[in-house]
Amino acid sequence: MSSRAIDVLWSDVADSPDLAAILDLNSVVYRLHRAPWFEGSDRDQIPLGPDNLVYEGSELAYVDTDLEPGAEYTYFVVIADGTGQTAEPRWRDGAAVDDTTPPSTVTGFRADVDGTDVVLNWNESSDDYRFATYQIYRSVDGSPMSYHGTGWGANQTSFIDDDVPRGASIRYEIEAVDFHLNTSPRTGLDLTS
Repeated sequence: MSSRAIDVLWSDVADSPDLAAILDLNSVVYRLHRAPWFEGSDRDQIPLGPDNLVYEGSELAYVDTDLEPGAEYTYFVVIADGTGQTAEPRWRDGAAVDDTTPPSTVTGFRADVDGTDVVLNWNESSDDYRFATYQIYRSVDGSPMSYHGTGWGANQTSFIDDDVPRGASIRYEIEAVDFHLNTSPRTGLDLTS
């Protein structure tokens, strides 16, 4: 990413069963809106209209250019179909800065079985720009590793898995992700529930 561009990416609506069930997938259009960066619930008050629409089409990515160097922006994707039905994911942030360094690898990853739950804990990760989330993955009895949960913010260093099959061999992996989606190497652990 250059210092005067932000790569904005989003998922295909067909990958979300909830959204795919309410939208006509043959006529989906993505509308990307941009506003100055907002933090917290104030984002819900940002109006969506032609003044802040930067992209409309069927692609799953957009490179936003001619930005103020160092400025931070908030993006919102509205998914619409030909029938007028819309689905509105929440605002996402982006900044016109060079950041290719991932957060530090998660250390101290451990699990405690507490009745029917597994409590995962880890040490706080750090990032040179802005930390975003921890992504947690799980495999049960050798199944493919799949996304299982998110820890928001660097200081959220625990996660409770309350959907644990009894007597299963489970592998958990965790990665740290920053504001620009740079991702640390995963750390893993194995246990039997």
